[in-house]
Amino acid sequence: MGILGAIILYMLVSTMSDADVEANRWRILGVVLGIGVIEFLLARVLVGWVWGLAMLLVEIGVITLALTFWCGVPRKQALKIAGVYTGIRIAIGIVLILVLPRV
Repeated sequence: MGILGAIILYMLVSTMSDADVEANRWRILGVVLGIGVIEFLLARVLVGWVWGLAMLLVEIGVITLALTFWCGVPRKQALKIAGVYTGIRIAIGIVLILVLPRV
């Protein structure tokens, strides 16, 4: 997801949480980079639909834990942010599948 993921997560944290976003700007970027590394590693280990399901669960869990313990976002807000972020990523994936030409 790269820079788009960082922008989306930063916007979600700034609009949906009570935490100080300015102080946690680089931590949010770190969360996105960590999710990217975890996604890359899981893609190498798991294949098919199992990878997709595991990635969703791991992504929601890691984002929630990172926002809660590292960025100081309350747990319920962090879970909502993680869920919306994952939903947006799924929607972008579906749109890309429909728009990009099939080879």
